[in-house]
Amino acid sequence: MSDEHFYDLVIIGGGPGGYVCAIRAAQLGGRVALIEKADLGGVCANAGCIPTKALHASADKGLSFEEAKKRMKNAVARSNKGVEFLLKSNNVDVVKGEAKLVSVNQVEVGEKLINGTNIVIATGSCDAELPHIRFGGHVLSGPGLLNLETMPETLAVIGGGYIGCEFASIFNSFGSKVSIIEADGRLLPRIGENEIAETLEKCMKRKGIDVFTNCKVDSVNGNQIIAGGRRIEAVKILLSVGRKPVFPAGLDKIGVNVGKQGILVDEKMKTNIGGVYAIGDAVGGGLAHVASAYGIVAAENILGYENKKGMDYSVIPSCVFTFPEIATVGDIKENEGVKIGKCPFIANGKANAMGETDGFVKVFVKDGNLIGAAIIGVHASDLIAEPALAIRTKLGVDKITGTIRAHPTLSEAFAEALLDSAGMGIHVKSKNNNK
Repeated sequence: MSDEHFYDLVIIGGGPGGYVCAIRAAQLGGRVALIEKADLGGVCANAGCIPTKALHASADKGLSFEEAKKRMKNAVARSNKGVEFLLKSNNVDVVKGEAKLVSVNQVEVGEKLINGTNIVIATGSCDAELPHIRFGGHVLSGPGLLNLETMPETLAVIGGGYIGCEFASIFNSFGSKVSIIEADGRLLPRIGENEIAETLEKCMKRKGIDVFTNCKVDSVNGNQIIAGGRRIEAVKILLSVGRKPVFPAGLDKIGVNVGKQGILVDEKMKTNIGGVYAIGDAVGGGLAHVASAYGIVAAENILGYENKKGMDYSVIPSCVFTFPEIATVGDIKENEGVKIGKCPFIANGKANAMGETDGFVKVFVKDGNLIGAAIIGVHASDLIAEPALAIRTKLGVDKITGTIRAHPTLSEAFAEALLDSAGMGIHVKSKNNNK
């Protein structure tokens, strides 16, 4: 190799983990190279978070599918350019091409040999298949569904997790007749709050989505699905049964340990090999904002930041962009000693004014502190930030409810739910008054 380069960090993958790691490392004075074989921003910006949320917003505005696709493509392009600008302005060298690990401090990209004191693996994930159901023909992945230029008259979704429920809601909103099939007893089996899942299922059915739970897919033949004794036909079939990590070529050669979920790391994102770190979906997890947090932790530990810390998993919000939206954070189990408070959006003035009264805010309080929150309703993804901050900072319930809120706003529902947990709700039936 005649073309050789030297860096403090070599990052493989330019998604929300990789590019954030690169920027933070550059801020701390590191010389950084970021290798990306496709478009900057990763799956999130190009075939996941950004395009699906653009479609979600367009459906909410009543646009046609064709108009929404144009808007989606513009949003993706702006996101790509934004990441490119940020990397350039932070003097990060972007290397286009596919990376191959040569050693613990060398990466090969075409004819280039990239040397790094530290290597960060941020190669992301891809859609998983089932042993008896593969992508091809009528069966599409999420990115494949996003690439459709016309709305399918009918759509069957195999998998009722986050991604499956989002696509079901979005395509139903544009007029597609949607069926969703989930092997578990309810939708969103990874969300530990049954009332949220039950409410979503009711809303979906009311909007005309056929929901089949406790229903295992036996086979797919062309456009026909056999599941739980039913025959379901659809023009397009979305297979959405999770994601699996993607690893760079040569990973096995350098001896990095890999588990069931992905590359094994400690709280500082270190692998078992000195100087080799891993972040994002390559270690498991599946949330873009978690990948970004991983990236910051890795960069700060590699470059010896004075306030460096390990990864904190205690307060990670999770959002599902269905209709209505869903968001959760913290401990949302109804354990002993936990007080539950709830405010339905029908009791909130702003939600009534918007005509968006489906759902509720539910809070979980212990010893005077908020420990968890679950929201289903309009703008749930935006509302969850306040509960997350309150849990993270151990802000007492009395301080949260003692803060005057503007009226009418959706945030009043959060305060009302907290008041309800203490039997002091103003706009909900008091727990202390059964008359």
